[in-house]
Amino acid sequence: MKRGRTTQQAFTIVELLIVIIIIAILAAITIVAFNGVQRRANTSSAQTSANSFAKKAHLYATETGNYPTTSSALTGAGAAGLSYYLTGVTVPAAAITAPPTNAATHNYWRCGTATAAAATSLATITVTTGAQIKYWDYTTTSLATVNVGGVSGNSAAGYNITCYLAT
Repeated sequence: MKRGRTTQQAFTIVELLIVIIIIAILAAITIVAFNGVQRRANTSSAQTSANSFAKKAHLYATETGNYPTTSSALTGAGAAGLSYYLTGVTVPAAAITAPPTNAATHNYWRCGTATAAAATSLATITVTTGAQIKYWDYTTTSLATVNVGGVSGNSAAGYNITCYLAT
């Protein structure tokens, strides 16, 4: 009997490396695409929450005749049960300077004038004309703003409207 030679077929190391490199490239593309989607989703969530915050501030002004002087007028126990009561947001005391872990983290900036001049600090605002709700835009990595009421220009008395961070 004649014995035949058997040959074994196998992949070479170069072929295996090429397959590994292709898989790594596809994984990198997937991770980058996922991060972009996640940033857009966080921005959308933050923007929706900021718009809700602004609507509640406007509703507060409609019902009371003045814009809130602090965010606690909307989120505090005194607002519970009222139409402008706001839940689900975090308002830090310091200005947002980096992406917060919670997209519903916002800064409340009170805007207005002093009685007989432009306001020079938060404490000198006596006529609240509006507010700015600031939120983190995860796609541009910067703050974005939703305005409520008068936030710039001059008041009815002719004084410059300025905005200051309030809590």
